[in-house]
Amino acid sequence: MLDQKARILIVDDEPRNLRLIEAMLGPDGHITLTAANAAEALALVARQAPDLILLDIMLPDRSGFEVASQLKSNAATKGIPIIMVTALDDRESRLAGLNAGAEEFITKPVDRPELLIRVRNLLRLKEYSDFLADHNRILEKQVRERTATLAEEIQERKRLEQEILEISDHEQQRIGRDLHDSVCQQLTGIELMSHALRKALPPTAKNEAELAGQVAFYTREAIAEVRMIARGLCPVIVEPDGLMSTLPQLAETVTRMFKVTCVIECPRTVLVHDNNVATNLYRIAQEALSNAIKHGRARRTEIHLTADPQELVLTIRDDGQGLPAQPIRSGLGLGIMQYRANMVGGSLVIEPQPTGGTVVICRVPLPALSARG
Repeated sequence: MLDQKARILIVDDEPRNLRLIEAMLGPDGHITLTAANAAEALALVARQAPDLILLDIMLPDRSGFEVASQLKSNAATKGIPIIMVTALDDRESRLAGLNAGAEEFITKPVDRPELLIRVRNLLRLKEYSDFLADHNRILEKQVRERTATLAEEIQERKRLEQEILEISDHEQQRIGRDLHDSVCQQLTGIELMSHALRKALPPTAKNEAELAGQVAFYTREAIAEVRMIARGLCPVIVEPDGLMSTLPQLAETVTRMFKVTCVIECPRTVLVHDNNVATNLYRIAQEALSNAIKHGRARRTEIHLTADPQELVLTIRDDGQGLPAQPIRSGLGLGIMQYRANMVGGSLVIEPQPTGGTVVICRVPLPALSARG
């Protein structure tokens, strides 16, 4: 601004004073505007805000104090520096001017060197202030744009994570159905052929008949194992009581495969109409039981499923060694459990039990279930 011409408004009801101050400012190349009263001054400011105002206190329509106060209370004009030019030199007048928002005082008769110094200083301060204000606006705009971009990126990441998890679940369900519908049927065919072969062998082929029986026996065992795997990959029946009816099968599988006691408690009927919610809760129970057995070395585990008018609660307890002092970087699946809980609008708490072992509690508000259903 100091290298450019500044617009300075001079407000005074005496034409001689206006001409005098204009003459003082002329050599510095400033553009001067003049007003003889408060109304004219405010109209000029409204049309195009000046860079600085030289304001007389004693005006015919309103005092300079009122004009200054009005300008400083307006967000669009509060940054314009004001120099009070007045014959009043008492302490009360100065305090009133400062209270109205004026930056400087000059007493009449005006001393030209003093006027030029005060004008230059205030114009320099305004230039710095305008620069900072513009810089802050640019920074605020950049922050808003970056915040919006980050919010979009976070939403996109969440969408992709959910999509990946859903694709994984769908693929597991497809594999589970293929195992149950295709592999189990083929194994059943092998078992039937083994029985037929055993019956077709002559009485003298006892060793071969015994071998055919063993083939049938191990085939039945393989069918049972494949069905358990299939239930794990495609666990929840698409019915409101699917979760409640599938968790006992999970408990039975854990007991049979790992020789660990696993009991299920579901004192009342719990219906989950959203199969996605039911599947994620099943996976949380499955992961919690796996952690209890593999990492906690538990010998007894419990699954509790309850619901009240406010929420559905899935709880998994174990008597194992509890959580490690330093979390294991991989293998616990805690992040996946937390994400699954978040996906269904629930919360997940994992904490040690006072008597030893770990408890995992997933709470899903019923409003969330209703909204999803």
